[in-house]
Amino acid sequence: MNLLNLIEEASRAKGSALELARCMRKAPARISEWKKGRAKPDAGEVAYMAKAAGLPVLITVAMIEAELHPETRDLWETALGEIEARPGFSL
Repeated sequence: MNLLNLIEEASRAKGSALELARCMRKAPARISEWKKGRAKPDAGEVAYMAKAAGLPVLITVAMIEAELHPETRDLWETALGEIEARPGFSL
């Protein structure tokens, strides 16, 4: 999962990118900026899109944060490893 895939899945789930923007109370241009890499959504915005897309919120946030912030990638990958190590849970 990467940010572009997440935006596309959340947009599909909401019916369109325009509707996703409306539901998130964002200008449609903001969604476009995220798609083009000109701006980055915060963790709360990522969580909203994950929930809208029917994806596991914490796992998706960790994956996207690792992508968007290389300086903290190790932290997020450690968190994902801890989640995966829990009995009865898999990524």
